[in-house]
Parts: sequence; structure tokens; C-alpha cells
Amino acid sequence: MNLALVLVTASMVTAQGASSNYEHLKEYGDMMVGTWQTEWPAEFAVAGLAEKGDMISVEIAINWALDNNVIVAKSTVTINGKEIATGMRMTGWDKSAKRIVGSSFSSLGIKSE
Repeated sequence: MNLALVLVTASMVTAQGASSNYEHLKEYGDMMVGTWQTEWPAEFAVAGLAEKGDMISVEIAINWALDNNVIVAKSTVTINGKEIATGMRMTGWDKSAKRIVGSSFSSLGIKSE
């Protein structure tokens, strides 16, 4: 229910011709948009998670959202092809503070700003 309210509100603001925050984010966002992947062998064992030599893979997909007013990054971490964690970061322009802000959340219950 709350997500529906947020989506409806966002649609109404966009429909009313709200100013875009793209100008504040374009230098950062335009160079980051895309899908980024890397993979490497674990250098040491982590109890219950990985053995030395296991393949660790990280994929991050970065896209514009909400009519280019927000940058969304979604990440996935896998070990030997098994998904162990996902995360999402939203970055946008805070008009009142006049600065770029963001928050991240992960499937492990970790939040960061």
C-alpha cells in the first residue's frame, strides 16, 4: 500500500512538470550508468561463506529512474554462482541541503548513507 502511494505521488509530481534534478546528477550519473561486473578468487576462507579459491562475483547495474531525477544502483554478490547478497542504492539531489545524497540497503539488513 505504501509503495503504491509513493508511485502515485511521484507520478503526480512528474505530471505537474516538476523541475528536474538531472543537471545536478548528470556528471556523476552519465559516466556510471551501465552494468559493471567483476570476478576474483577468494584469497582466504570465510567460515560458512567461502573457501579459499572460491569464485566471488559482483554485478552492479546502474540506471536513471524517476524521469532522470534519481540514480539507482542494484548489486548482486555471488560465490561459486550462488547468490549470497543483493543491495540497492538510490542517489539524488537534496534541494533543501543543495547537495547529492544517497542511501543503500542490502538483503543482509545493512543500511548506509
